[in-house]
Amino acid sequence: MEPYEFTIETYNKGQVIFNQGEAAKCMYDIVEGRVGIYINYGNKNEKLLAELRKGEYLGEMGVIESQSRSATAVALVDGTSVKVITASNFLQFMLANPGKLVMILQNMSRRIHEANNNYTDACRTIAQYVDQKEHGLEINQALRQRVNKLVEKGSK
Repeated sequence: MEPYEFTIETYNKGQVIFNQGEAAKCMYDIVEGRVGIYINYGNKNEKLLAELRKGEYLGEMGVIESQSRSATAVALVDGTSVKVITASNFLQFMLANPGKLVMILQNMSRRIHEANNNYTDACRTIAQYVDQKEHGLEINQALRQRVNKLVEKGSK
């Protein structure tokens, strides 16, 4: 018997597990199936960020931070089952599953590194653009494309 209480929820293909912007009251441990993590789900600029499988987890950031969901989670196959870990039993779940805690820490570390790299690249691109503008130089195509990419990311 598990040292914490949980429920199992099962979803069919296309069913939403949680929506971007919702309050996060729990995280999910995938028991069976596959889950897609999307931003702007159902809109023309929808983007699949990740596809998660059995043994992986989702929704941990919202529970840890007591924040709203940053993305939408959707079952990708019929019979996708998830163990629901509420905020109140999160600590007991982590103590009983230290491997999950390590996975969460590794995933968050990877996200922080990605964010740092993206931020540093954005700063370099903007500095180069401003420098060329201030010196009256023509902006080359490669720099123009990098700036446009930053603008596109910022508008999403």
